[in-house]
Amino acid sequence: MELLPTANFLQILAVVTLVDFAGSEVFTSLSDLQKVLLTEKDIALEIKSHIEMEEERLKRLKKVAEDYERHSQEALSDIEKHLGNPVNAYLLVKRFTIDWERIVDGLVKANSTDLIARLHNRGSEFPVQEDFEGAATALLRLQDTYNLPTAQIAKGELQGVKNSPEMTAEDCFELGRTAYNAGDYYHCILWMEEALNTLDTEVNKTADRALTIDYLAYSLYRQCACNPSKAIQTVSHVPGIIAEECFVLGKYAYTEGNWYHTVNWMQQALAIWHKEEVKTVGMGEIMDYLAYALTMSDPNHPRAVNNLRYYEKLLETADQEKKRGEEEDLPEIQNQRLLDDYRKGQEFKQYEALCRGEDIIPDPNKHKLKCRYTHNNRPNLLLRPLKEEEAFLDPRILFYHNMLSDFEIETIKRLAAPKLIRATVQNPQTLQLEPAKYRISKSAWLKEDEDAVIKRVNQRIKDVTQLDMTMAEDLQVANYGIGGHYEPHFDFARKDESSAFDTRVGNRIATLLNYMSDVTAGGATVFIPIGVKVFPKKGSAVFWHNLYRSGEGDFRTRHAACPVLVGQKWVSNKWIHERGNELVRTCGLSPYE
Repeated sequence: MELLPTANFLQILAVVTLVDFAGSEVFTSLSDLQKVLLTEKDIALEIKSHIEMEEERLKRLKKVAEDYERHSQEALSDIEKHLGNPVNAYLLVKRFTIDWERIVDGLVKANSTDLIARLHNRGSEFPVQEDFEGAATALLRLQDTYNLPTAQIAKGELQGVKNSPEMTAEDCFELGRTAYNAGDYYHCILWMEEALNTLDTEVNKTADRALTIDYLAYSLYRQCACNPSKAIQTVSHVPGIIAEECFVLGKYAYTEGNWYHTVNWMQQALAIWHKEEVKTVGMGEIMDYLAYALTMSDPNHPRAVNNLRYYEKLLETADQEKKRGEEEDLPEIQNQRLLDDYRKGQEFKQYEALCRGEDIIPDPNKHKLKCRYTHNNRPNLLLRPLKEEEAFLDPRILFYHNMLSDFEIETIKRLAAPKLIRATVQNPQTLQLEPAKYRISKSAWLKEDEDAVIKRVNQRIKDVTQLDMTMAEDLQVANYGIGGHYEPHFDFARKDESSAFDTRVGNRIATLLNYMSDVTAGGATVFIPIGVKVFPKKGSAVFWHNLYRSGEGDFRTRHAACPVLVGQKWVSNKWIHERGNELVRTCGLSPYE
């Protein structure tokens, strides 16, 4: 086994072989032998230096291994609790996407090709960039829906409960950069500001302050209706910002040939320079860059340098005239969420309010709601009637306690897990099933003949709903991901979607939704038009009719699955169709009965 199997060490040996000792006749002169001794000394120093570098590299690699071992042990002690926290989930995905290549490049690639191969063999199990972007977007969605302060999320606190480590400045920066790349300057500002705040408290800095400020400045610029001077003036009030940082950002713009931003950053550097007691950069340097950028941005103006001197004079005068202790007025920044027309509307606002548990529409019949034991004269329920609770009277929404046993739940999850694929929705134009950003979950379909448990659950649904199941869809099982949700939708097909369901099965007359896990926070099912919210409870179920007796769609049943804030959400649902139920649920005297 080689002692130091490294490229650097081999280079040292190669250099030694190239040393010219007087044409291989060193034995003829003691003077030449003295040179050999001196060379031997240098070689020893080179080898020792290389060993020190290798030891330092291995020390860092060992630290990474210990960190991975510690993190995995903590997470595996309670996987559901750990991954049920969206901050933990985001950091885990980031660890094996953004951080992973840095670790491989910086610690392993130089020397350990065998280790590289073994690590890359496990790469198929790792998340990819799309997963990281999805995790980051989910965390931002939760922040908006539940009005979570940025600082609390960064501290690992969700609704007053701390279940994750504090985020580093670099964690915050990457979250902000993901928002920036998506054109979401609202969240970029929030997270770049948090990155700067965190950076100030870090002993070992994890993010580049100048780069963070650059992202922040451009996002402020976009949120200020493309007013650069207003945005950069605001950035200048970032706590502790110095002229040198603005100067560096100006130089960065300069190297990119962006004269517009070079001028703005250099002007701001000059403004801060005048206020600094201890100068952090030379005025001459600032003015050189500013003069050139002014000339390049306005080549038809040959007196740009003279204008620069005049501008510098104005700064001095303004600084002298400013009263001691008087605060400079900050420009007003309206940092608003980037929303499309639908999300600016009333329905989406009500949806988010309901998800937060707010009461938006008073129920005039709340005092009439009842609970009862029910068996519907079905033999399977006579000895074990279900606990039925009225959640709303019109439309009638019923909540059933203890609908499923723990054994049945675990069996359904076990059968569904290998089949889970990204949930899809039907495109109303093409009628094709496709993934959608407003539905984040994975689902699987279980047929009745796959297991006796599925057959037993289907029979129980038939007994509870008193509807014919001949044309019902297979049992659908869904597991929601990080911040998993399904925005407001109908379960039934509208008239303009008449071809959505085969006429032989008819429209979806009713829905029964089983909750197969407790959700620590979030994840409610909310009915927006009537202001009803139902929170998941393991083993329970909620049932409603999607259609009036006439077959017309009941638009009051428009509902949504709120984002899961903390915990995991498993559900299974049964969509029941019209055919076979014509004589079970007959038409009434009114189309809206």
